[in-house]
This record gives sequence, structure tokens and C-alpha cells, in this order.
Amino acid sequence: MTASSPLRAPLCLLLVATLLCPAWAWGPRAHRAITRLAVSALPSALAPFTAHSRRLLQLCNEPDRWRQPHLAALNGQNAFEHFINLEWVPPMTAYPPDRAHFQRLLNRSTRLAPVHQAALSRIGVLPYAVAETYDKLVVAFEDYRLAKLRNRPLSPSIQDAVQWMGLLSHYAGDGSQPLHTTINYDGWRGPNPAHFRRRRGIHALFETTFAGRALDDPAFRKQLQQQMRPAHPYSGDVLQLYWQHLYQVHAAVPELYRLNQQRAFAGDGTPAGRAFLQHCLLDGAQTLANLYLTAWRQSRAMLAARAQRRRYSHRVQ
Repeated sequence: MTASSPLRAPLCLLLVATLLCPAWAWGPRAHRAITRLAVSALPSALAPFTAHSRRLLQLCNEPDRWRQPHLAALNGQNAFEHFINLEWVPPMTAYPPDRAHFQRLLNRSTRLAPVHQAALSRIGVLPYAVAETYDKLVVAFEDYRLAKLRNRPLSPSIQDAVQWMGLLSHYAGDGSQPLHTTINYDGWRGPNPAHFRRRRGIHALFETTFAGRALDDPAFRKQLQQQMRPAHPYSGDVLQLYWQHLYQVHAAVPELYRLNQQRAFAGDGTPAGRAFLQHCLLDGAQTLANLYLTAWRQSRAMLAARAQRRRYSHRVQ
């Protein structure tokens, strides 16, 4: 392509939007800890998948390896899937069913007047990254069930499901980090009566430096494991429930900044800082385990619905 290619301007806009959006995620160790904890909470029915723990632990950090600014096509989609700036999301009683409807709603919203139109994607689409990956996992689980019924080899279906389990772990883990839900993702913006930290660095300090140091402590890891509860399936629309969950996580943003003022994340941290981190990690792991089990149960219902449709079609014929 020549320099005058019509693709040049859109690619420049993409690069600008990429540079303006948050480029953070839980550190690799935190993502692996969340995955391990979630797997430990699952029933034995999912053992064919959880037996591939090494693959799951690799895949749980895969979306961060995709975040390469020089890979414009990949980063143009992936960069915005790790966060949601809830301050810019209009209030609504039910959230759009997919990211395309969400984008159209944002385009009509007056709440976005302060946001540069070329950077609408700065708002993020984390709820839809979770919901879309969850749906793909449901399909993979259904295919496994179908393979068992038809005496087909199970390995391809297991590998598919493990892939989506690993990727879902990443996005669900990101959703448990309060700084992934806010415009204040790396320093407080706007009115600041509490004098919270404005300079950058708090994001990496909390989720990588402090989390990594805490996870070095066997006692901390033991406490996490002891507090995990068995997974339980969600009842209701997973996307709508996940939006509600993100708002609950978002409510902890001021507390995170208050703890930082108290140097709760410095060095080995204070008991309050470690308790806050523990809550975030457990929240991510419990949510992930519940999503896994819900997807497993939903795949059974989908398979039953498939069988019902086939019986009905035979009767019609």
C-alpha cells in the first residue's frame, strides 16, 4: 500500500484511541491465582477439563499477550475488552444484549458529550468480552456432551472448552479489579475533595507489585484457598448479572484510593491492604467458578432443547 492509502487515516485513529485507553490488567501471577482458586471450587463433573490445569494457567494470560500496539487489527478489538469506564455508561434498567447495541446506545447518549467521539472505545466493553466468551464456553460444553452421546472422540471438545475456560478466566479476573471499572484507572481525575493520588502508577502498584508480593507469601495463599466456597450456578441472565457485579466492584474504587493514601500497598502492605487484595482475588475466583458451573449447566439445557426440537421436527415431517 502507498502512503496515500485510504486505510491510513483510520489506522491512525485506531492508534490514537489505543494510546488513550487503559493498558493495564491484573499481573500474570494474580490471573493464575484466580484460575487456580476457581478450578479448586468446581465439582468433579468438570474434571475432564480441569485436568488440563497447565493449559488453563497459560491461557488465563493469553489476552494480555495479544495487546501489541503494532498489531493494529488485533489490538483494535482486544485493547478495549479488559475494562469498562462505568462513569460514562448511561443509567439503564436492562443492558443491551450485545456490544453492537451497546455502541449504538452510547452514540445516542448525552453523557458522552465530554468524551472525544474518536475515542468512544475508551469506555470499554469488558461485560461483553465476558458474555461472549461465556457463550462460546457453553457451546463447547454442549459439543462435549454431544460427543459423549454419539461416542465420538472427546479430546477435540475438551480442548475447545479448555481454551474458552482459560480466556474467560482472564476477562472475569479483570472484572474483579476495581481499577478496571473506572476512569480513575491510574490516578484520580476530575474533582478530588479527598485528595486522592493523581499521578500515575497506582494501577501497577496494586495489581502487579503488591499482588505479586502478597502471592509470594504461603500464608496469604493458604488464606485464599481456605476462603473459597464451592461454585454455585447463577440464576438469570448472565450478562445482566455481570453488569450488576461490575457496579459492585466499582463501588470499591474510593476505598482502594483511601488505602493507598494510608500506604496500605507499600512493601508487604498493611493488614487492611492485604485484606482488600484478598477480597478482590476471591471475588474474581468465585465469580469465575460460578460462571464455569453455570455454563456447564446451561449446556445441558441446550442439549435437551436440541433433542426436543428434533423430536418436534420428526413429528411435523
